[in-house]
Amino acid sequence: MSEAKPLPTKPIGVIASLAAGFDTVIQGWWVLFFPVIVDLFLWLGPHLSITPVATRALDNLVSLAGENLEIEPLLQAVEELNYFSVFSVTPLGVPSLMSLKLPQLTPIGSPVVLSVGSELLWLTVFLGLSLCGLMAGGLYLGLIAQQVRDGRVDLPRLLGVLPRYWISIVALIIILLLAVIILSIPVAVVAAILTAVSVWVATLVVWVSLMLFLWLLFHLFFTVHGMLLSDQPLFTAAWTSVRLMAFSSFSAMGLLALILGIGTGLNYLWNLPQEDSWMLLVGIAGHSVITSGLVAATFVFYQDRFRYWQELREYLSQAAEAAVGKESDD
Repeated sequence: MSEAKPLPTKPIGVIASLAAGFDTVIQGWWVLFFPVIVDLFLWLGPHLSITPVATRALDNLVSLAGENLEIEPLLQAVEELNYFSVFSVTPLGVPSLMSLKLPQLTPIGSPVVLSVGSELLWLTVFLGLSLCGLMAGGLYLGLIAQQVRDGRVDLPRLLGVLPRYWISIVALIIILLLAVIILSIPVAVVAAILTAVSVWVATLVVWVSLMLFLWLLFHLFFTVHGMLLSDQPLFTAAWTSVRLMAFSSFSAMGLLALILGIGTGLNYLWNLPQEDSWMLLVGIAGHSVITSGLVAATFVFYQDRFRYWQELREYLSQAAEAAVGKESDD
């Protein structure tokens, strides 16, 4: 009879995952240039404005809804928007501090503003920037995944599989968007019917539907990790993510809550310097280090939990086979 296999080593905790994530970033420090380059371009580079397109759309909205509709706040927000920020497709693109800061003045003066004048060009630029941003995000996340898994980077290999990663990530986003559209239609119909009975009940239905969708997103959180770390196909990675989240849901919730808290709190600190001050470089650099470390921590957490889950399943399977064999001998 074969010797019994020892119990698998327990996975590391949330804090240890965070520490290992920052160690990974220190070892592969050059990955920090990705967020820095994106932020420097959004800060000091030209801005892309969609004000002409947005103004026409808002004017049409006013003509339909009536003069009582207040559009000035919306128009002001659009005028401050740098459309190049679409390149940072959160959370699957390269993370960016400046995509939300929208600076109107820089240390080298007012930025050059380019305008998008037609709806077709607006849509083309949106799709182009989003797809390029997802490609850059796939490269950024792939480099972190390689560093976590192998302790080194094999750039030629990553570039060879990057198109496949990119297609899978785009497909995942399209599937989620279609799911939102398909599921929102019956929810909207039911809510509209229930409004005639009770506004409170209709609101409750909408909130429950939203919570269910967020629950689904939570269980799919590690889909990209499975694709990049384990080279799994999209649907295999999604199913693995669901099963792994069910196995480690409390630890995963703790990790995500801690990451959200750290990221949100420190983003406030990074945004303290004025947009026309070179001190903002400190915020850009700090954001790159912290955000990249937090991203790497999710890969460390997934890798070790997936390892423990696989080893535990194998151990239990062998224990069951041994028990059956012992009963047969008896």
